[in-house]
This record gives sequence, C-alpha cells and structure tokens, in this order.
Amino acid sequence: MALNKKQNKINFVVWGVITLIGLAVVFAVVSKNKQTESSDVRARAVGEPARCTKPGTKGVISKLPGTVLSKDATNSAFVVDMGATNDKRNRVVYSCTSTSWIRAKGGGLSTDLVPMTFADLSVGDRVVIDGNYIDKDKTTIYPMTVQDMSLHPEHFRADVTRVSTTALTIGKIINGPTGATTVRLTADTRCYNGVRFRDIALKTPKVACSTIAVGNRIEVDGIYSDVQKALVGPYAQVVVHPRD
Repeated sequence: MALNKKQNKINFVVWGVITLIGLAVVFAVVSKNKQTESSDVRARAVGEPARCTKPGTKGVISKLPGTVLSKDATNSAFVVDMGATNDKRNRVVYSCTSTSWIRAKGGGLSTDLVPMTFADLSVGDRVVIDGNYIDKDKTTIYPMTVQDMSLHPEHFRADVTRVSTTALTIGKIINGPTGATTVRLTADTRCYNGVRFRDIALKTPKVACSTIAVGNRIEVDGIYSDVQKALVGPYAQVVVHPRD
C-alpha cells in the first residue's frame, strides 16, 4: 500500500514536470510568432526591410499585370490596380532592396549603366510583377521583379517647336513613338552639336542645352514614358542634326 502511494506521487510529479515543459514550449512558440507578426507589422509601417520576408508562404505571383494608382515614396510602396472583378483588385506593392526593376524592352537592372529604380516609377505606368503575397487576404506583395511596360529606350529624330529651361517641345517625329511631345532637360542630359550621333564618344565635347533653338532638328536617345509622352531620362543624349 505504501509502495503504491509512493509510486503515485512519483507519477504525479513526472506528469507535472511534463506538463510544465509542454506549456513552456507552447508559450515560447506563441511568443516567437507574436514577435514575428509584430516585426512584420512594424516593417510594413515604416518601409520594407532589407530583404523580402516570408517568400512564397502566401502564394507565388508570376507575370501579374496592373496599373499604378498611387505611389508612396516614404514607405517605398505603390498601389496597383490588377483589374480584378472583386473588392481585392487593388494591391499594395513594396519595393524591396532585393527587387529587380526592368524596363519594357529590357535594361534597367542594377548591373546596367543606368539602372532603373523605384524613383523612376510613375502613377499610370503599366507594370508586370513577379513575387509573393505576404498576407492571407493576398492584398500585399513583396516583388522579386517589377517590369515597367510604360518605360522603354527610344532613339528618334524630331523638330524643336518650343524651348524652355526644363524641356524641349518637339514635333514631326521621325521613327519615334507616336504622341511624343517633350524631351526633358536635366543635369544628366548631354547635348551636342556639329557631330554625328554614331561618332559620340566619352571625350566628345558637349554644348549647353540652352543653345538648342526652335526650328532645330534633333536626334535624341534616352528613356521614353508612354504615360508622360516625354523622354524622361534618367539620361538623354540630344544632338542637333542637319536637315535631310
């Protein structure tokens, strides 16, 4: 009888220890999940962390098309209309530091001479996204690749119809995008005169873009925006071209 009582006490103590260990494990797992969830919320509140998190946990996105509705430069995010017929047609897309940006006809990667970045994105641009949903409602995306279908390299000739300190208004486009209206002038715009375009080299002397006048025919090369109807940069070369 005494032996049975002693054995019962031992069993009770053992089960008590096992129960406490189990509770400790559950508490640790719950705490870790809460910390992760809280960390994710904070990260989304102040901007995307260094790497996209939760890869593939809520669904992989491949070649998802949409139109940029708005842009939040503070949090490096933009809202995209995916054209769905339900109430989840708009998605928030964060620009991760690991996100690759590509222009419509290629180019723009970080290894290129003139990489594309989040700053080059404009409201109204058409984009195609590869990446991952990070929430169960599939309203938030961490993209691996964003291809801006509204930005592409162009090379064409045109006549200057108006000149300002920030842009050249152009007309009579030759071999260029229809509807083109302006060539933006920035600190990165390179202007030349008295040289053929194909002969331009690194040491070719430039001229002040302010020397370009109404009536000049120019040959231009740079990144064109379908939405803004302009050669927007981030670089551009403008050569005053002799008339044919």
